[in-house]
Amino acid sequence: TDGRGWACKRGYRQVDSGCAAIKVPGHGYLVDTSYGRGWECGRGYKAVRDICATIKVPANGYLVDATDGPGWRCNRGYNAVRNACVAVEIPANGHLADDVYGSGWECDRGYQRTGKTCALIKIPENAYLDTQGTDWKCERSYRKAHGTCTAFTTPPNAHIDFSGNDWVCDQPYRKQNDSCT
Repeated sequence: TDGRGWACKRGYRQVDSGCAAIKVPGHGYLVDTSYGRGWECGRGYKAVRDICATIKVPANGYLVDATDGPGWRCNRGYNAVRNACVAVEIPANGHLADDVYGSGWECDRGYQRTGKTCALIKIPENAYLDTQGTDWKCERSYRKAHGTCTAFTTPPNAHIDFSGNDWVCDQPYRKQNDSCT
């Protein structure tokens, strides 16, 4: 009770000063809630207004337990396009990805996405492929400049920084232009 001294039985809800039966549609079941419709749809069905409509799962899709969305997802290797599951077109040097909402593919290590293709990453001299394999970095004591790796030297009283691609002054010196003073 909520101060009235009475409460409606299961399957009924308060309407004004009385109790009215909750109308549960076919393929639905009662739920214990003090809000909402008082019923939910069984697996494979979705509430559409006052009925439980069959969820139409497209070929290459599967049913999911979800109150939002269409109630289905596409199998791995397929993307949802309108009400269908369409095969992911994987370019040369690409592979299936585990993203549900993206393109469904990513480039192999050593290749970068260029539109709908995977282009070979051109690694300049004195560079190496980064840990993700999606770009390149300059070796220690070189820095990126216009698609190449350019060597640099450290001035007196300086050392190469933690990145390996620049320098910092030793303590107590301070950087001033290209020297440590």
